[in-house]
Parts: sequence; structure tokens; C-alpha cells
Amino acid sequence: MPSVRRPAAARVRLRTATLALLLLGSTSMAQAGIDLIGINLSAASFAPQVLPGTNGVNYVFPSEQYFKDWSARGVSTVRLPILWERLQPTLMGPLDSAYADLIGKTLGYAHKNGIRILLDLHNSVRYRGELVGSDAVPFKAFTDLYQRLALRFGNHPGLYGYDLSNEPVYTDNNIVKIMQAGVDGVRRYDSVHPVIIEGEGYSSAWLWDVWGSVGLLDIKDPANKLIYSAHTYLDRNNSGTYDHPDDAGPQDPMVGVNRLKPFVEWLRVNNKQGLLGELGIPNDNPNWLVPFENTLKYLAENCLPVTLWAGGPGWGDYNLSLEPRNGQDAPAWKIASKYLKAGQRCTSQGPGKATPPPAPKPRPAPGPKGSLQ
Repeated sequence: MPSVRRPAAARVRLRTATLALLLLGSTSMAQAGIDLIGINLSAASFAPQVLPGTNGVNYVFPSEQYFKDWSARGVSTVRLPILWERLQPTLMGPLDSAYADLIGKTLGYAHKNGIRILLDLHNSVRYRGELVGSDAVPFKAFTDLYQRLALRFGNHPGLYGYDLSNEPVYTDNNIVKIMQAGVDGVRRYDSVHPVIIEGEGYSSAWLWDVWGSVGLLDIKDPANKLIYSAHTYLDRNNSGTYDHPDDAGPQDPMVGVNRLKPFVEWLRVNNKQGLLGELGIPNDNPNWLVPFENTLKYLAENCLPVTLWAGGPGWGDYNLSLEPRNGQDAPAWKIASKYLKAGQRCTSQGPGKATPPPAPKPRPAPGPKGSLQ
């Protein structure tokens, strides 16, 4: 395994001081509430079939204007999908300087405008189509990537955390080993920022109790800062495509709430923190607005943040885009913006520990038939 350059002693001292300040800042934020409504600013992971591709042609990093605009709307958390193959063209080799510089510039834009970035490796635990843990992509390659990411960006004030991999699926029962390899890489150089764990089965909240959560409690984090992330959409097959005839109008206004309950209850029972990494509805059907708002209300009641899908450049007429059109806010954003301040009442990221059921009250001793003593 190629060695990763360790920082010099002076850099270590500076880094320690910087991370301490970040930790102090995150404590102050927790006391003031949490950010419930964030967005995905997508496009930097577009066209994965074109490698390495060209920024502005095959993929697009958001300009500073996107951060200015979304900050003005009240957003302070952004999930930024990135592509492993562009970031690290050769397994266990150095990061690509141009792509990494674009990530750094984006973190700078975010911080300048009061936004934190959740780096999301948008690869479904694969590299060039090969599963992490296979002969082609060993677990140590995943560890190596996250060592390099943490070393490069771990002290950036615009960083919120590391979403280890978007929507893992069909991992040959290796989801725990994959996620553990990522945690180990991050923690070599960064013990401050959260590491976000997604589950098997596309990290579906709907299937969390039967598929997504299996084994995740076995993942160890020496910093004890894991956050578990699920995704959900409201269409017939939970895919976010909204292209089935049965999707013409929701039959159940509580569909989103019902799909979230397995995830939320698992978090509560195990006293873990969570977030919803993706949720979105189409712009052309107002019938989705009621179930969408019910979902956001349920998330707010449980102090569970969401990063909505999706904003950013490159979407064109994409039906789930949150970007304004013709000067008008997207219908979904009009609903979501009502919940921007809802997290101020929260003392921590939810949903919180399950309350044990009350002890049964003592029953009076039985008297004669049909009476009580």
C-alpha cells in the first residue's frame, strides 16, 4: 500500500488547534438548534461513463453564486456528490490535483457563505464498476482514499463531514467491512468531523429494518461520531423516477412518513443520530405536496435533518430540480422553506433515545366475583 504523507510537526500543531476551534463551534451550533433543511448541490458526479471528463462539459461544480443564492434562502447544509474515479484516477494513488482543487474551491465558496459541505462519494461502493472488497478493489483501497480525503480537507472550515458512499447495494454481505474501512481511513487524520454511514439496499428508509441496517451497529468509530443516513422518495417503487402510471397522484398522504418509520424507530431504539440524505418530488404534480409536507413535518418532529434532491447546475428541465424557474421557486421548495427554522427547538440531532414503557401499575387484589377489594 503506498504510504500517505504525514503532516510535519508544525502542521500537526496547527491542525490540532484548528480542529479544536471547529469542535467548539459545532458545540455552539448544537446549543442553538440544528439545521433541518439542506440540499444536494449535484453535478460534480455527472456522466460517470466519461472519464476523466471535463468540468463544465461532462460535469459541473457549482459556482459561488449557487452558494450565495441558497444561503440567502436560509440553507446552511449542502451535500456535494463527487466521483471517486475522477478524484483518484489510480487506486491508492494520489488525488487528481485538478478535481481535488475544485472540491477545495467549492468548500471555500460554501464557508464564505455560511454553508457546510457534506462530501458524498456518489459511487455505490464501487470503483470503475468493481465492488469494494473484490480482488480489483480491496478494502484497503477504500481506506486509502479516505486517508487522503481527511488529510487534504479535514481541517477545512467548510467541511461538515464524510458521506462514505451513496446508496450501497449488493455488497456480498460486506457492507460493514466497507464502511469500517472508510471510517478507519478518515479517523487516521480527522477525529472531529462526523462520518455518515449509509445502509445496504440503496440505503432505503423503507427497507431499513429488514435490509439496510443489518450489521451497521458493528461499525466502530473511535471518535464516536457516526451518523446514519437513509434515502426515501414517495413514488411507487421508491426510486425517485416518478414515471409509473400509479404515480399520477399519491394514494396515501402519509406515504413518506410510513416509509421513514422503520429508519426512525431503529435510530430511536439504538439511540443513534440520523439524517435523510435524499428526498424529492416532481414539480409538475401538486398532488405530491401534501405527502411531501407530511414527511417534512415528521422529520422536524424527530429533529432529523434532510438534504433535499436536488439543486445545482446542469439539471436543465429535470422534474425534481429545486432551482427556481422563471423567477419562481420550485413547488417543493415553497413547502420545504417553511421548515428551515423548525430545528431551533431541537437540542441535538434526532430522533433521540426511545423512552422505556412505563412500569405496569399494581393491580388490586381480587375480591369476590364481580367486585374489587
